[in-house]
Amino acid sequence: MVLTLRDMIGQIRESTESISLASSEIASGNHDLSSRTDTTAGHLQRTAAATEELTVTVGQTADSARHADQLASSAANAAARGGDIVEQVVVNMSEIEQSSKKDH
Repeated sequence: MVLTLRDMIGQIRESTESISLASSEIASGNHDLSSRTDTTAGHLQRTAAATEELTVTVGQTADSARHADQLASSAANAAARGGDIVEQVVVNMSEIEQSSKKDH
């Protein structure tokens, strides 16, 4: 009976040491996971900030593109009016030329 009690106490010690070792490994793993989670959270925050900046830049670019489109449209209209004026000048010059030929 004494031998069996010693065997039981030895087994309990071994089990306690195994549990202690496993607990230490779990704690170490938890610490590593926590550290990686913190690192990932930092990366996500920087990514979110960069995405927000990109969104603002894209919005500004879209506004600039709309403004450029309006300017191009205005320039095209001005060019068309200029073409009409030149065409009218040519017609007027032709009429003046024809009129001066009749007078001679």
